[in-house]
Amino acid sequence: MPSFVTHLVIPPLVLASMGLVSWRYVVFLAPVAVLPDLDFFIPPHRAFLTNVWWPVLLGLAAWRLRHHGRREWLAAAVGCYYWSSHVLMDLFVGGVVPFWPFLDRTFLLFLAIVVDTRTLEREYVAEAGTYEGIPAVSETFVWLSPQEVAIAALVAATLVAALGGQWLARRRLALRAQAAPAGPPASAPRRKERPRRGKGSR
Repeated sequence: MPSFVTHLVIPPLVLASMGLVSWRYVVFLAPVAVLPDLDFFIPPHRAFLTNVWWPVLLGLAAWRLRHHGRREWLAAAVGCYYWSSHVLMDLFVGGVVPFWPFLDRTFLLFLAIVVDTRTLEREYVAEAGTYEGIPAVSETFVWLSPQEVAIAALVAATLVAALGGQWLARRRLALRAQAAPAGPPASAPRRKERPRRGKGSR
């Protein structure tokens, strides 16, 4: 199955690239994308939390909150997106039981492209289907692969560079403000007095 790095990196980047919500929703709700994996400790794995009903509940909550004019609807909608992204990604890696507990059947999709480095010939491997029961939990699991370490390193380096650039820009503005000579205080505009009319004037 995809590791926590894949679930924590890819969906937030997709959501941020669309520019539909504030970065606070993107960052602070990102842990929702890994919540379905808690069914490893609450079996059945890939069924109890990795199904369509939890995203549906979050989607209905978002719709209901928006209908009543509550601002929390956006948080529920982002949570629905993150949970759905986990179910979708696991569908391509090992399969999920999306309609558990009403249907105890695994659905899976698999697609891979294998390239022979000597001849550059490509082999397309595709599989789709269902089978009775729940996916078996493997005895060993690569918790963090070299590819995912590279992804995490790239994201970390990008964040450090972005935050460092913002800090430098603010620092330069502060230094310029300190170096700028203070001008004379602006005097308050004088009010023009209207000429007084005599008693006999009309």
